Amino acid sequence: LTRFTPRYTGDVWIAEDGRRVDMKHGEGSKGLATYMRLSNLLQGYPRGPHVMDCKIGYRSFQEAEAAKSKPRPDLYKKMIDLDPTAPTEEERAAEACTKYRWMS
Repeated sequence: LTRFTPRYTGDVWIAEDGRRVDMKHGEGSKGLATYMRLSNLLQGYPRGPHVMDCKIGYRSFQEAEAAKSKPRPDLYKKMIDLDPTAPTEEERAAEACTKYRWMS
């Protein structure tokens, strides 16, 4: 699994005019955008385009979405396509799952 996890290699600070600013940790970064520098996991792939969407954290949806309990057949289909053993017996009977179940 670690080969699919990007390595953190430090922070990058970008000024409003787009130029990169070299700083040490602890210095003031007012007016600068701060970005994490991660290793390139797509470097070894021979074909492009090379685009990767990295999520930082453990959940990428809002609490309001998690509270919705409406069963959704479209998400159930996606779940089965991804892992046929994932649905519970109730989800199989209803042929639907909630957004929270799909996202977790």
